[in-house]
Amino acid sequence: MSEFSDDLDVALERVTHAAKVHLEAVRSGSEPAIEEAFRALAAASESYGHRLRSTTGEVTPWRPVRATRRRPDPSSLVHDGMTISVRKRRDYTVPNVEDLLVAATEVRNDSYSSGGDDVHWSDLDAEINDVGEAIYELLQAADGSLAGLDLPELWAGAGLIMVNAVPRPLDLDEDDDQEDLPFLLGRRTAVLMRIDEQVQPTVVAEPDPFDDDGA
Repeated sequence: MSEFSDDLDVALERVTHAAKVHLEAVRSGSEPAIEEAFRALAAASESYGHRLRSTTGEVTPWRPVRATRRRPDPSSLVHDGMTISVRKRRDYTVPNVEDLLVAATEVRNDSYSSGGDDVHWSDLDAEINDVGEAIYELLQAADGSLAGLDLPELWAGAGLIMVNAVPRPLDLDEDDDQEDLPFLLGRRTAVLMRIDEQVQPTVVAEPDPFDDDGA
C-alpha cells in the first residue's frame, strides 16, 4: 500500500488547498469566486474519495459536494432597483492573421489621423503585431461596438446575448487576479432572456477550373 501513499497525500493536499480557497471566497462575498472555488473543492474531494476507495477500499464520510448547492428563487432577484448583467458573445474565425493585423493597422491610422490634438503620432509608426491588440484597435475605432469587427479579415460565427438578474453590481477591482471571473456570474442569478444568433458561415468560392475567360 505504501506505493500509493504519495498519490493519496497529493490528493489530500489538493482537498485542503481547495477548501482554504473556498473559505476565502466565502469571506469575500464574491458569488463568481464562490462558485468557482465550490467546483474546485467538489472536484478535489471526489478525486480524493475515488483514490482512497481504489487504493484501500475505504470511503470518506462526505456526500457529493455539488449536490448541496442550489439556486435561489429567481423571483427574489427581480425588484425595483435590481441589477442586471447583459453579456454578448460572438465568435470569429481569423482566416489569415497577417491580413487582420494589416487591416487593423490601417483602421487605427485612419482613426488617429482624424483624432485631433490628443493623438500620439508616434503610434502611427508602429505596426500592430498581436491579434488581441488588433481587436482592441478595431473596437476602439468603432467606439466599442462589435460593428468594428465587420471586416473581410474576420468571419463572424454564432453568437448569443444573455440577460441575467444579479445580486450585486460588477466590482472590477475585486476581479483583477482572474481575468475571466467577471463573466462567471455564479448561481445566485436569474436568466431573464437569451437570444441565440446563428450566422451562416462565410464561404469562399473556389475558382472554376473549367471557366476559361480566354476560351
